[in-house]
Amino acid sequence: MDVKNRLLSIIYPHRCFICDEVLPFPEEICEKCKKQIIDFSKIRGAVCDICGLKLSYCNCAASRYYSKAVFPFLYENDVRRSLHRLKFRGRLDKVKPFAGAMYNALLERNISDTDILTFIPMSKISKYNRGYNQAELLCKELSRLSGISYLPLLCKFGKNAKQHSLKMTRRHGNVLGMYEPDKRYIEEIKGKNILIVDDILTTGATLSEAAKTLLIFGAEKVYVISAAARNNSKKPAD
Repeated sequence: MDVKNRLLSIIYPHRCFICDEVLPFPEEICEKCKKQIIDFSKIRGAVCDICGLKLSYCNCAASRYYSKAVFPFLYENDVRRSLHRLKFRGRLDKVKPFAGAMYNALLERNISDTDILTFIPMSKISKYNRGYNQAELLCKELSRLSGISYLPLLCKFGKNAKQHSLKMTRRHGNVLGMYEPDKRYIEEIKGKNILIVDDILTTGATLSEAAKTLLIFGAEKVYVISAAARNNSKKPAD
């Protein structure tokens, strides 16, 4: 470590982006949190064709409109707290490392035919109040890492309850008809394989509704990627 980085690490301690434990520069994740990264190559038994987890652990359903779901973490414990800080507390320093983990997961799941990246949009008032859309920021960084261009293909209109405030059984109905394509990019959708970026996959309702919209307007295939996904079981994923 050079003198400049040594001094910066004293003034601004480098921290694990998951648990915030102080780390030596330039490490981004501690050894404990590395163990939370899902290694799909070690998962044995019958697995879900969509998400790659064991069938008893995934939360996928036959009604999903996306072909594959990709994520590096399960939405629990320190990962859940870290994403909460990104989403609600302005911890934008977490965007790059989470996007890096998402990119590695994308390579591991071997989704190489993606033409365009896009992201789950927020309503204008919600984005104004928060100051940013974390899904959009993750998408931009994932675009930089992958070399795949991104476009804001979707718009959100109308007003619905916040998904995180609802019980799981109400989330699907809450997002029905909430998305439409951005009129500037309708032609960009047709015949393309599109990867939608979001921060968290819980029931999959939001991503599935967005995927359905893209398919209606001519997308060939739709994949989804998030930083973490809810585990449908208390048992370990592998």
